[in-house]
Amino acid sequence: MKNKGITLISLVITIIILIILASVAIYLSLGNNGIFIRAKQAKEETNKQEATDIINLKITTAQMNKYAEKQEMPTLQELADTLYEDNEIQYVALESKIADKEKVIVGEKTSIFTKLNNYPYEFEINSSLQLASINGIKIANQNNDEELKKLQNEFDNYKKAIAESLTKNGVETAKEDSIETMTQNIDKIFLAGVHSKFIKVATDVSSRYVQNIDVSNMTNYKEFNVDDFVIVNKSMTWTSVSDKEEIRVMTKTYDQENGILTLGKQKSYTNTQYSVWTFWNIYDVYVFDEQ
Repeated sequence: MKNKGITLISLVITIIILIILASVAIYLSLGNNGIFIRAKQAKEETNKQEATDIINLKITTAQMNKYAEKQEMPTLQELADTLYEDNEIQYVALESKIADKEKVIVGEKTSIFTKLNNYPYEFEINSSLQLASINGIKIANQNNDEELKKLQNEFDNYKKAIAESLTKNGVETAKEDSIETMTQNIDKIFLAGVHSKFIKVATDVSSRYVQNIDVSNMTNYKEFNVDDFVIVNKSMTWTSVSDKEEIRVMTKTYDQENGILTLGKQKSYTNTQYSVWTFWNIYDVYVFDEQ
């Protein structure tokens, strides 16, 4: 009887311990901060980030396409029109959760609202073409604004330096002029100025591919060496296809016997789940002719 009593007590204690452990396990799994709740929250955050990345990519693509065409950023109206034509977009609206079936007229509105077909989140895009809120919750864009201002200042300083250099070389140029105007002014200097010995031998050449430039039509082409050739970058362009080639430095060789200048590729790429791009330069080629 004594042994049976001890066995019964042990069994009861064991059952109580198992009940306590089961309660703890259930709490850890189903409580307010339980495993299942946290897994659900993690999935929600992942889905929200995916949707945010997709919307940001669509905004960036619209900006890049407009800049490539007009050298300026799109307006909020132009972005709204672009999103309206996108098959992945459920609606573009002027008010939150009020879906418009027709194209919206932004007018004096400072933001638009849009939603993807496959995600339950509504995004607000402000007039700076930045995400302002997700499902009504504001997004802090202070860092983005500061970075944008920094880049704008660097670009302004870059244009100012170019303008001052062009002006010193005899072609009046203001830092407010467009990059296209500055490029035209550079051409003027090379073609008829202090650098009149520079002769353009190729124009609008793409650094996406290897280029062979034939200068054998020039009488003294056999006297040139590779350092006589100057590359002048005019602009950068891109495509939503990844070449998967990262080539930072362009190679340059010259075949004096045949008068062929060979220029290597120069480009970069991105290739992520939501962003696939290849970037390269468009340039002109000059040769310094002492004759």
